Amino acid sequence: MRRRLIATVGSLALSGLLGALATSCGNHGSATTASGGGAATGPAGATGVEAPRVGATGAAPISVVPLADVPRIRPNIVKTADLSIETRRDGFDDAFDRASVVAGIYGGFVESSSTQGVKHRSGRLTIRVPAGSFEDALHDLRAIGQVQRQSITGRDVTSQFVDIDARLRNYETQERVLLDLLSKATTIAGTLRVQRTLSDVQLHIEELTGERRVLSNRAELSTIDVELFEAGAPPVVYTQTAAIEKPKLSEALTRAEAVFLGLVYGIVVGLAVVIPLSLLGLGIWLLVRRYRARVPA
Repeated sequence: MRRRLIATVGSLALSGLLGALATSCGNHGSATTASGGGAATGPAGATGVEAPRVGATGAAPISVVPLADVPRIRPNIVKTADLSIETRRDGFDDAFDRASVVAGIYGGFVESSSTQGVKHRSGRLTIRVPAGSFEDALHDLRAIGQVQRQSITGRDVTSQFVDIDARLRNYETQERVLLDLLSKATTIAGTLRVQRTLSDVQLHIEELTGERRVLSNRAELSTIDVELFEAGAPPVVYTQTAAIEKPKLSEALTRAEAVFLGLVYGIVVGLAVVIPLSLLGLGIWLLVRRYRARVPA
């Protein structure tokens, strides 16, 4: 009897445990189905894609852009270096050639070069290399001879890129608006007015595009100035002289006009001083003459 009672209680406990497990698994499965991206059954039994839930105020959920998808501004650094290297005697030509080869090794080029001297040779090169190879090129150039002087600078121009890009976008927006207005202009006066404004905007776009191109070139290609001289010779101090530009006829006419106007200005100023003094002197002479005529001799 006792054994039968224990078996009955055990079977009841086991049945309750199995029922609880089945209920838990059923709830978990229905929750997974509701939260999944599959089809859901609508109120009328139809199936379809589950619509996005709306908050209590009826506003749609805000989409959050992942941090990895946010564009990052790449820093732009203009790198420059100035080296003064002393070579061994009678080794200038070899050192000069090695310095020229360094530029080609790293995908750069020699922008300018010059040599001078007979007894003591010296020269100077301006090398442009990609910014990523700047340090490697410097390392190879230092191995040419004994470094007497070295200066390295790096200037961050990222803010200038951001400013130029912002101004470009602004002018390009104005250009699109003006082109639309130009296509809708119905009068000659309106067309000419829009055309003048459009020309100014396009000129600004060209200037900013050229400025950005120059700045990008300076950031992508670093500049290394190398001065080479043989042992025993003092380093040569190079001075840059301004290039003589081709004279223009318009500038000559402008200067001639300025000189002529300056001459006229000087004449007017001189007359403004001389005429009152002459009148004053004439008045005094007439008074003296009249006084002498009244006084008996």
